[in-house]
Amino acid sequence: MRNLRLFLLLCTASIVGLPAFAGAPSATVRFVVVDKSHEFNQTGPSTVTEDPNRPFRFHVEIDGENQSGSFPTGPNQITSTPALSGVTGPLSLVAPDSNNDHWRYNSPSYSSASTLNADYGGGIYTLLIGGQTISLNLPVGNAGNGFLFPNTPLITATGATWLPNGTLAYDPSSGPLTLASNLFSTNAGATVHLGINLDSTSGQPFFNDFSAEAFGSGPSSISQTYNNPGEFISGSTYEVSLEFNNIVDGPFPLSGQLSGGQAVAVYTARTTLHLQIIPEPSAYAALAGVSVLVLAAWRRRSRK
Repeated sequence: MRNLRLFLLLCTASIVGLPAFAGAPSATVRFVVVDKSHEFNQTGPSTVTEDPNRPFRFHVEIDGENQSGSFPTGPNQITSTPALSGVTGPLSLVAPDSNNDHWRYNSPSYSSASTLNADYGGGIYTLLIGGQTISLNLPVGNAGNGFLFPNTPLITATGATWLPNGTLAYDPSSGPLTLASNLFSTNAGATVHLGINLDSTSGQPFFNDFSAEAFGSGPSSISQTYNNPGEFISGSTYEVSLEFNNIVDGPFPLSGQLSGGQAVAVYTARTTLHLQIIPEPSAYAALAGVSVLVLAAWRRRSRK
């Protein structure tokens, strides 16, 4: 739930795009979330399919800044799951490492909401995080209400072009890029969250305006425009995700070393695509120049 980072604004924020925070105090917890997610991949303007590798998952995450194996103080775990769950606690969260900057527990992937719910049932999940006991209600729903999952997110891109291989291509020199969501309408209850996030798959730095968030109540949508071409790294690939979050319990304020954070239970639908940044014409010219020099050097050597 990498986009759910503004829960402190949840009760007052309206449906507007918000930039991600540029920084935060060291060793903090922003939220603790219990979540069930439905994952999708987008490969065209209207082509969205269920992710074959991880269609449904359950997870618990502690979001914040500068977490480590010693913060929040362990053990950090799911101490108990609802009575009808096939998986029972305690279940330990994995500490942050070079690949993840948050404490988290991820279930295996499930092929359907029904099989997910058989192992992780509806009801109260009790956590022990940083010495604090947290109880969150994650009801299971039913087939008639889509098991409380939001509808499938769809990203509409203006200023970019879909390639035959299912990748979205963007040339920053051509003008702004706008990413917009469809309407979050199914299971859009009293408290909803929407998020657009861009992450580099090439180890490039994160930029503040690459995330947008919106909070509100009922059917909602979100969009984000990227106006600064210099922020994109030529030739890089970015993973773009759009998520709809149906918040079914919370937010509840946390205390102690978790003070300032919130606890929530969420149903998520998330769509992911890949954005390829097209090199600028000057980059092509530079490459062509290098090719000419290499060819000339080879010809000189071949004459000797």
